[in-house]
Amino acid sequence: MLSSRKSPMTEPRYITEARNMAAAVRHQMHLGLEAVANIFHLMEEFGLPVARRDMGTDGPDGIYANSGRVVVAVINTSRPRNRQRFTAGHELGHHVFDSDAGLQVDQDIFQMQNLQERRANAFAAHFLMPEDGIRSLLSKDSLKSRADPQDVVHLAYHFGVSNQAIIYQLHNLNIIRARERDRFLEMDEDGSLIAIAWKCGYSPARSQQPGSHGEKLRLPADFIRRAIDAYTSSKISLSRLAELLERSDVEVLEQDLLEANLIPVAADVDEYREDVEHA
Repeated sequence: MLSSRKSPMTEPRYITEARNMAAAVRHQMHLGLEAVANIFHLMEEFGLPVARRDMGTDGPDGIYANSGRVVVAVINTSRPRNRQRFTAGHELGHHVFDSDAGLQVDQDIFQMQNLQERRANAFAAHFLMPEDGIRSLLSKDSLKSRADPQDVVHLAYHFGVSNQAIIYQLHNLNIIRARERDRFLEMDEDGSLIAIAWKCGYSPARSQQPGSHGEKLRLPADFIRRAIDAYTSSKISLSRLAELLERSDVEVLEQDLLEANLIPVAADVDEYREDVEHA
């Protein structure tokens, strides 16, 4: 059995407000428990125009502006796609809670600590990663008592968020303990979760690069696992792996694999000799 829900009495009021508002907006947009496929399109439907602009790596994550006559959210496209999605949820939070604030420039949505920013972040978290949706996915395995690293990867890709975002949400929802949160964060930092993502049939680069969609490859997961195993055992080259995975960004692929510690072992000399003799 999964851990029980946190009592609303144990969480700050702004989080309860954010949770309830996120649920209300999801209900209004008929989202149910599903992941938000295209948050930018959804924001437009909700009445919040979105401008996606490259504001540079030193620019803000996003901007919310409401002059009374003109309202718009601006998202910095130089950020990884997952961060753009969370920033969009953050700006939507400003729209439903702080529409009279005029101009909100969010330089770094995770470093701003005032109540408005924390509430906007909580809204984004519950809007993109609804508790009932998370618990529904986890409860499909009735034998599990806690979430594991594979769950972190699957949930992150399912909801289109970063590993860190889903890890913190799992902890905030009392699904994992603090020590599990810290262990998963360490695994994210050292590349272990990226390696698990590859093994699960995901392409980490698609969610980390600006403009990508964080989607699962259309190739079967078993096919991807076997291709990765062949590469790490030096049976195929990097270029051949890229071809199999339908990746044209070979250098990025190589860097992704290095970060996940998926490095080819030194091939046996006799194997090379046999290859030459049969060439």
